[in-house]
Amino acid sequence: MKILDYAFSEAAYYRKNLSQFQSKEHDDGIYCTLPDLPMLNIESVYKSYGDFIADPYQKFPKSQNVIIKRAYEFGGKMIKVIWDQDDYLEMQKSLSDLHRKYYDIEPHDQYCGFYTALYRANKIIDVDTTQLMDNGNSMVFNVFRLYDDKLEKICREMREYNPKWLLLQPSIAWLLAEFIETKSIALPKDLKYIELYGEMVDESIRKKVEEAFGVTTAYTYVTNMVGAAAIECPCRNMHVISDNAVVEVLKDGVPVFGEEGDICVTGLKNHAMPIIRYLTGEKGVLLNVDCACGNKAPIIKITKGKKFPFIHLKDGNKLSAYSILGAIEFANEFMANAIKTMEVVQTDLDRFEACIELKPAYSGWKKAVVDAFLSNLREDELRQSKWKIIFSDNTVIEKV
Repeated sequence: MKILDYAFSEAAYYRKNLSQFQSKEHDDGIYCTLPDLPMLNIESVYKSYGDFIADPYQKFPKSQNVIIKRAYEFGGKMIKVIWDQDDYLEMQKSLSDLHRKYYDIEPHDQYCGFYTALYRANKIIDVDTTQLMDNGNSMVFNVFRLYDDKLEKICREMREYNPKWLLLQPSIAWLLAEFIETKSIALPKDLKYIELYGEMVDESIRKKVEEAFGVTTAYTYVTNMVGAAAIECPCRNMHVISDNAVVEVLKDGVPVFGEEGDICVTGLKNHAMPIIRYLTGEKGVLLNVDCACGNKAPIIKITKGKKFPFIHLKDGNKLSAYSILGAIEFANEFMANAIKTMEVVQTDLDRFEACIELKPAYSGWKKAVVDAFLSNLREDELRQSKWKIIFSDNTVIEKV
């Protein structure tokens, strides 16, 4: 596997630990296979973060050809992943090839999506308006304040833009579907496909979305650690994108098929920060079975993963939980990425609890981090709610 050779040659983490990974010796030197490598988790990546960045990307000119992706992993864990820009485009191309094959979607076809934060030159920008991206090839909307008036404006702009497909988080797709059905909103005339990603797909949500929009949907398994790792075919089987990733399911650390276990991913495209055998925190079942679509790649079924439940307000309205994720993302960018892990639970219509783990170097920043998070909540109902912030050292800060 080329990415293994590259990682052992160019990334300090793998090079330093080569003796631990050795499986055999050949005349042409030491080599190992994927199962010989120990699994990574977010803690091991945090601990040796700089060593995962490959040598060429530690200095000019490669260091200038990177994009930074912010990963919000299962369990509220956050980390930055460094990508070579060309590698990222190659990873996207593998996904685009399957868009074309399965759903007649071309790379130049216009689409709409939602974002928590936008970045220019890898720096966060604070905008609250509809944005045209990719030289006009996409129209994106932010996740904040998705009340009826904003949803109506989004639907109007979407209809005028007339995308061929939508890229949506399932919970946001449900909010749109409910609004469209309730208000009898006209749809973009050329819309033919919706891709769901970012959280587990509840079949009742999928059914509502397909009925409201009148188009087919597919789910794509994406992790910023390795990119697009799997996509559903029209038979509703989610095939591993073998050009982009190796997906394993491990039970007691041993790869299994047909049994539920821990999902472990290896990226095949990213040379800036090679990630090999990373445990996502999710669970699934890996199958090697024939599919009527003709794709021979393994099929992955996600059985436990990220979910973004709705925030319920006193007036009966619902907000997307991405409103809170967006505030976390902004706070983290403004506070030197001090937040390592953050999970939020709604305990009442106007009460929330947040558990935060800071990186050790920022243990004295607790009040500043809380202030930054609360100030980046965009909805009045969230800002005016009662918040109990519990840190990993049991320090508690309350805003009442």
